[in-house]
Amino acid sequence: MIGIDGVNDNYYRAARSDTIIMLGVNFAAKTANMLSIPRDLWVPLTGLGTITADRINTAYHYGELFGVPGGGPAALSTVLSTTFGLRVDRYVVVNFDSFIQGIDAIGGVDINIPKPLHDPAYPLRDGTGTIVIDFPAGQVHMDGATALIYARIRHDSSDFTRMRRQQQVLFAARDKLLSPLTLPQLPGLVQVLMGAARTNLSLQDMALLGCLAPQVNKQSIQSWVIDGNMVQDTRLQDGADVLLPNMDAIVPVLKQFNVGQ
Repeated sequence: MIGIDGVNDNYYRAARSDTIIMLGVNFAAKTANMLSIPRDLWVPLTGLGTITADRINTAYHYGELFGVPGGGPAALSTVLSTTFGLRVDRYVVVNFDSFIQGIDAIGGVDINIPKPLHDPAYPLRDGTGTIVIDFPAGQVHMDGATALIYARIRHDSSDFTRMRRQQQVLFAARDKLLSPLTLPQLPGLVQVLMGAARTNLSLQDMALLGCLAPQVNKQSIQSWVIDGNMVQDTRLQDGADVLLPNMDAIVPVLKQFNVGQ
């Protein structure tokens, strides 16, 4: 799953992939895995001309900019494969608007916020300035626009906690999708996804995943975040702050993620 930056609906522009989440589904075992990868991770880039290394969120950008076969999703998939040994079979790319549409299409999500969140400078979508955002602790029902803010807030926390919030939103969306009230609407929701996102999932793929989803209980879904214990904060010579991967710490997580796939 790839979340690109900005509000532009053109999925073929040279955008950055500021959200990168790997989802692994084991049809035989009826299990699923989720792995979030930080956008500032400094990695080798393959097949992108003179660009040999950069933040991982630039792979999508360069894939579209240089017109590589398959564009941004293919370029990012190659990086995930060569750097981490992760096989990427399918992709779904969403922007801000398609994220909002997807959450709204299921009637919003219910999120249990463990502690209050405060962002004194949340950026407005039109780039004209910032606003103050506060979320109270406790159970909060969110529409798509609110869930997007919750998933993007970072000024009071780190990218690592933001990735965990993004996973929390996905779990909440899963719960809502599998509720008795939402299940009859799944065909319509598929049409929303096909029209609002960029994906190589076929209708048959979505049907298979839709059939499997109710059989995978929450206890059978494992999730990980490549967090601060697995990277090293580094400042490059040009002053850019990036994260260097500690592969000794990351490899055990990759092995767990890849089990059964």
